[in-house]
Amino acid sequence: MIDFIEAIVAMLPQDAGGRSGIVAPREGSYRPFARAGGERLRIRFIEGPPQLAPGRDELVMIEVETPADESLLAPGAELEVVEHDRLVGLLTVMRRFAMVAILLLAGCSSVAKPQGGTYVNQPGDPIEISIEGASPRAEEIDVTQAISFVVVIANNSDLDVTVTQVNVFQGSVGGLVVQPFTAVPNVLIDPAKEAKVDVLLRTMRAAEKSAMSVYAPIIAIRVAVTLANGDRYMQEFEIPIRGR
Repeated sequence: MIDFIEAIVAMLPQDAGGRSGIVAPREGSYRPFARAGGERLRIRFIEGPPQLAPGRDELVMIEVETPADESLLAPGAELEVVEHDRLVGLLTVMRRFAMVAILLLAGCSSVAKPQGGTYVNQPGDPIEISIEGASPRAEEIDVTQAISFVVVIANNSDLDVTVTQVNVFQGSVGGLVVQPFTAVPNVLIDPAKEAKVDVLLRTMRAAEKSAMSVYAPIIAIRVAVTLANGDRYMQEFEIPIRGR
């Protein structure tokens, strides 16, 4: 049985050990390995943005060509993207599909598309995403450090809303590389109420420390909230960095 996963991929910038060239997910020609612990899985990017450059984070669809244990591909699982034993990116699994499920979702189409859409969070949406308590100091950012804050999800609709997954990943990459974060709260939010999810982002510093890793005034992040109906809402935020 062939597995497919929908995942957020964070490609490392070149100065952090990432690849030098862009990837074209829609062409189906990019076939790196995914590594989790001692397991190595051959994967193939089959859908996503037209181009995926080093230092960018995007939502992609991936075919897992190597038979794998379901636990490795469960929502929230994190895998390393590897080329010739070199780490070039990080994958955070959002959803897993078996071949039969993909065909049912695709219907008569030759391209598999999961149910539910991804939207930029706007006023009037069923939920409102915000963050609070995030303001790390520049001198605290290092390979051994972390950034913590809280994602606040408010239910603006007249119905109960169930949040099944929260993903946080980097919106832009400089000298500091932030590893993707995933939580699976499965929390029910009543109308006019809110839920909070604690986030801990771990950081990696570029291979050669650059001026950006010390003096950049902000870290740009994206927060994606997935609902039980499959809809996903995304919002971008900037975490200020205080100078020394």
